[in-house]
Amino acid sequence: MRYLYSASLVVIFIITGCSSQKLNTPLTASDYYQRSEKFLNKEDYLKAIEGFRIITSNFPGSDLVDDAQYGLAEAYFRFGEYANAISEYEKLIREYPLS
Repeated sequence: MRYLYSASLVVIFIITGCSSQKLNTPLTASDYYQRSEKFLNKEDYLKAIEGFRIITSNFPGSDLVDDAQYGLAEAYFRFGEYANAISEYEKLIREYPLS
């Protein structure tokens, strides 16, 4: 009987624990941009590069793509990856001349 009571409590905790979990909602371009800007300002350049790259790759129609392209170039520059920075600045100029 005691075993049955303990098992019932475990099941109740599992059920209530599962029901309180939030669903993972996909991040928007704006979410990625805000995070990437924070990483850039905190000098976490690899995470900033990753976030800006996600925007340029996965959100081609977003208003933030040109800003993300600039952020990507800046992150490479500040990280000391000058060849990559030049390439990303050139891409900005070539693909977003009015930015």
